[in-house]
Amino acid sequence: MAALRARAEEIRQRELSRALASLPDANGAVRTQMEWLSVSLVNKLLDEPTRRLRAEATPGVANPYADVARELFGLSTERADRPLT
Repeated sequence: MAALRARAEEIRQRELSRALASLPDANGAVRTQMEWLSVSLVNKLLDEPTRRLRAEATPGVANPYADVARELFGLSTERADRPLT
């Protein structure tokens, strides 16, 4: 899940920068609100999948759900035999 969250954060920052670049006259309050909105959206979108993947994790056992998540999001082709973080 760390890789998924890192990927989401990269995308969030890139898209926020693009949006803010299109609003050169936006004041600090608007910029702060857009930052908060983007963080909030990412957190809300990843909350449920993260909780479900962690619930399915068994220490020392490969998690097939985590493998599927890695495949779906193009995070890694390696199978990770460690608990989700």
